[in-house]
Formats: sequence, structure tokens, C-alpha cells
Amino acid sequence: MQSYQILTIIGAVLGIIIAPLLIFLLSTGNLILSGINMEDDSFNPETWGDMLIISVAASVVVSIAAIVSTFMIKTPRIFGIVMLGFAAVIGVTAQGGGAITWILFGIAGIIAIRRKESLE
Repeated sequence: MQSYQILTIIGAVLGIIIAPLLIFLLSTGNLILSGINMEDDSFNPETWGDMLIISVAASVVVSIAAIVSTFMIKTPRIFGIVMLGFAAVIGVTAQGGGAITWILFGIAGIIAIRRKESLE
């Protein structure tokens, strides 16, 4: 296994286990703090619930897709581009809870793109 594949698997496992937990804790903390400070009438708990569901679902689906693509895509350059795309999706949807996954996917993508293909 190449180093970028190992980074992808580590990031995906963290994206499946850690990111949903962090996103849930961040959302719960925000709900509790906003419940204490009732001055802001613009807060809508349903909006936060919808964002939580979307974030967790995106993190899990993209992480599973990353694990599958690790074993399916054989060309490092294409794999790197796919991983950078996955990193962008995680970065946009995970609300900071998927920062570790985002960083690992980004590093794996850059390493895979820069990897020289050996002529065999």
C-alpha cells in the first residue's frame, strides 16, 4: 500500500467515527449556549438539526466513497484529483467537525498527484 492510500483510509475511518461525533457535540453545544442566551430571535433549532443531518451524512458517505476509491482507482494522478474533490466536499459540508478528515484527504490527494508513476 502506498502512503497516500494509508492516509486516505485513516482519514476515512476518522470521518466515519470521529467527525459525526464532533459535529454532534458542536451542534449540541451551540444549541445549549443559544438556549441560555435568548436575546437572539434569529436562531432556529430546526435549521441546526437539518445542518447536523447533512453534515453527518456527507461525512459518512464521502468517507465510504474514499475507502472504495482507494481500492478501485489504480492511477495515482486520478486518485489524487478525486481525493482533492472529496476534501473539498468534506471541507464545505462538515462545519469544522471534519477538519482532520479534510486535512488527511487533502494531503493524500497532493501526495498522489505528485507521485511519479513507474514504467513497468
